[in-house]
Amino acid sequence: MGATGGGWGGELQGFEGELWEPGDAGFSGALRAAAAANAAVGGRRPALLARPRGVSDVRRCVRAARARARSGGFPAGAAPLSVRGGGHSELCLLDGALAVDLSWGLSWVECDPGSCVVRCGGGATLKALQEAAGEHGLACPVGLHDTVGVGLLLQGGVGRLSRQHGLAVDNVLGVQIVTATGDVLALGEGFSAEPGARSEGSRASQLLDDLWWCVRGAGPNFGVVTAVALRVFPVGPVLHGRVPWRMPRGDPLEAAAAALTRFEEAARQLPCDQQVDFILGTGAEGRPLGAFFPFSLEGRPFSGSAARAMGFTRESAGSPDGPAGALERGLFQSIPYPSLEGLVSKDAGAAQSGRGADSGGGGAGAGAQTKALAYVRQCFVDRLGAGGWQAILRAVLSAPSDMAEVMLQHAGGQVRARNATDLVFSPRSWEFSVVVVACWTEPSSQTRRANEAWANATFDSLRPFATGLYAADIDPVRRPAGAADEVLQAFQENLPRLLELKRLHDPDGLFRGACPLVPPGVDRGVPLKG
Repeated sequence: MGATGGGWGGELQGFEGELWEPGDAGFSGALRAAAAANAAVGGRRPALLARPRGVSDVRRCVRAARARARSGGFPAGAAPLSVRGGGHSELCLLDGALAVDLSWGLSWVECDPGSCVVRCGGGATLKALQEAAGEHGLACPVGLHDTVGVGLLLQGGVGRLSRQHGLAVDNVLGVQIVTATGDVLALGEGFSAEPGARSEGSRASQLLDDLWWCVRGAGPNFGVVTAVALRVFPVGPVLHGRVPWRMPRGDPLEAAAAALTRFEEAARQLPCDQQVDFILGTGAEGRPLGAFFPFSLEGRPFSGSAARAMGFTRESAGSPDGPAGALERGLFQSIPYPSLEGLVSKDAGAAQSGRGADSGGGGAGAGAQTKALAYVRQCFVDRLGAGGWQAILRAVLSAPSDMAEVMLQHAGGQVRARNATDLVFSPRSWEFSVVVVACWTEPSSQTRRANEAWANATFDSLRPFATGLYAADIDPVRRPAGAADEVLQAFQENLPRLLELKRLHDPDGLFRGACPLVPPGVDRGVPLKG
């Protein structure tokens, strides 16, 4: 463990974990470990990197950051605090901040099969949650990227159970959170507040209710979440697979868009226990190449218009394994990440799926398995229609890298069942989450700019069809000029109340390093306007 010079020793007296400052012998190694899942943050230099052993250490970090911020001890413009869970967010390490790495001492996971609940520390990964639940024949309603941290549960969480059981955030039962005052509070069910926390009386009860609403959609803005309780579900053998799609040679773009529109309309009619994701990239000849990823939670075969849209014949649609063995039955935990890998012969490999890319966007890119870099844009859409599909096809044809892709995650169903104001997570009127992934390996700034410009242009072409944005993909670092609009599109009618509660619970902006409810350059006392 490094020294605690620069005044940190007194502020963090009693800290039981590890503390590393720039100049300490182990600082570079600790920083590399914290940045391992996201190359975009590898060059960041926090003022202090803390690895708390437990909740008490997290509280010490929050109180130290608050005291130092009030005394002007942070560089001008620097966020006082950043929090690293799974490490995929570009905001998990910030220059000049006190960086809190939860993955070192708060990655515990436990499953209670009798109550169908998984509890975990704030540094756990989705893979650890699924493994703990899977031992009991249960599954977590979380996203597809198994190395993502549980922080994403508090901002949405779109996965294979979303159509049947709602988003991850809809199934959060309770959290333990360290607030801006350094209090350790229990919200919802499953945890207890630490002694001395202000949690009694009618006023305190209202504050707890407000915070409980806030954390389910904007959790990182209101504290450091040190534990989460999540509802999980019994899942037996499922039917899943990958069905290739190729744009027919010689077909005009309009014909391909019409075919995909028929798929989209058919997918909307599926029962809630069935869904079909779709990925579109480019093949070896530069033509659009994609794949459907059907998933049947109850293991029932696909039939009807959705089966035909995926290329199932009348005979194969009712068979257990679909066309040419494209589908198979297996355990929920064994379903591979959706990827185009293997459909074409190219060196891009796993990076084409975004799974092996180091993502600077939060919603895609799942690890540091390759040297690829990625940049992500995302929006929710209810209906693309011919115009939307044409925009996606044109985007794929104009991509600067053959590793680029556009992924549609299918949900709808129970996601729509919640009112937009029940939780902070507002977007509810959508059928697909559209994730645009620019992916490249050449590290030059020119290549980066070209790929980012492509993803931004693709996103802009889809804006007429969008019904909202994912708060986890708001990027004030790379898109500061658009941050205010992204915040508005993510939180929508909930934003005025959310801003009011932000000013009440975090008046100093201690957690402003998270997704910025009040973006840089906007007066913190003036509500945003649409």
